[in-house]
Amino acid sequence: MYKNDGILRRYCEGFELIYILTYLCKKNNMENSKRQTQVGGLIQEELALIIQKKFGGLVPGRLVTISGVRMSSDLGLAKIYLSIFPSNDAGKIIKEINNNVSKIRFELGNSIRNDVRRIPELVFYLDDSLDYIEKIDNALNS
Repeated sequence: MYKNDGILRRYCEGFELIYILTYLCKKNNMENSKRQTQVGGLIQEELALIIQKKFGGLVPGRLVTISGVRMSSDLGLAKIYLSIFPSNDAGKIIKEINNNVSKIRFELGNSIRNDVRRIPELVFYLDDSLDYIEKIDNALNS
């Protein structure tokens, strides 16, 4: 094992990927304060319910998962990462969700208004990490 760019690598097939993903997860968690993590978790839970119950018509026949929420330091912006399966029209779906962000933010505000001072702006992004992991796994296997 040796240390290169902060990533611990081991040259055994499959283990290198695990070390890289573990490092990236730890790096992302170190940047957030406790309050950012708490508010992000609350928003993730509430948005999952809102998208499932009230906005299910936006993505018919698709499995939408909120894979992560990153909060800005002032809690005014929430970057929401969505994983969509099957992902063949994921870009179009993300664009449609971003077009309806005001309605989603209104519903979120109704559900968390007693827990936060102000409702953050919402920006939705496509989380393509599963596709990326699959490509790496295929490259390692071939």
